[in-house]
This record gives sequence, C-alpha cells and structure tokens, in this order.
Amino acid sequence: MSVVADSSAIIRMLAVSSALTAASHPAIDGHDIHAPHLIDPEVVNAVRRLVFSRRNSLDDAELMLDRFVGLDVIRYPHASLIERVWNLRDIIVPYDALYVALAERLRIPLITADHRLARAAENLCEIQLLE
Repeated sequence: MSVVADSSAIIRMLAVSSALTAASHPAIDGHDIHAPHLIDPEVVNAVRRLVFSRRNSLDDAELMLDRFVGLDVIRYPHASLIERVWNLRDIIVPYDALYVALAERLRIPLITADHRLARAAENLCEIQLLE
C-alpha cells in the first residue's frame, strides 16, 4: 500500500522512541511513502523549531534528521500540482494543498497529524489522522 505523508506526520513518526525507526512506525510500516519535494525543507524547519523552542536537544534533532534522511520517500515536483493547489486556495493553504493534491492525484490516503488539515481535506481524499 502507498500513502502520502505530510511533514506533521513525518515529525510525529521521527519523534518516536529511539528504539524504533520512523520506517517501523505502524502508520507507515510496509507502505510506500510519497510526498511533494516540499517535505524536505518543512521537516528540517520543524526540527529546527523543536530545537529553538528547547523541546528537543541538538542531539535529538540530529537523530531525527538522520532518521528522516533514511526514510525511502518518493518525492514529486510541484509544477504538475499547481493548478489543483490554486483551486484549493479557499480552503487549504498552498503548502498543505500540495499534499492533498498529491494524494488526490495518486488516489492514496494522506497521513497527517494536523487536525486542521484533516478537517479541511476530509471530503477531498482519504485522511489518516495520527493522534
């Protein structure tokens, strides 16, 4: 099975116990992970925020980034998604709309930990909300 994973889901999965790898998280174990190229700077930015807010140490952040780099994420360019992203402008911000548009295009579920995105996209694609 395949899923689109947004950065909130990836961060949630990367933050699991060091005994686990993100790839062994139940939400994605055995799944192909798809994401727009936006996933890379979004994950790095989220990890950076965790360090600056002192919720994670620098060592923990580096471990999270190592885990992220180790994930086999199939990345997609944005250009082919722009028209759909624009059409979603009234309900979803463009950054999040890239993930929704990709899930729609591939006809696969979107995994997110973002409750607001899950509510906004619930009628657009299948949503798997990480609690």
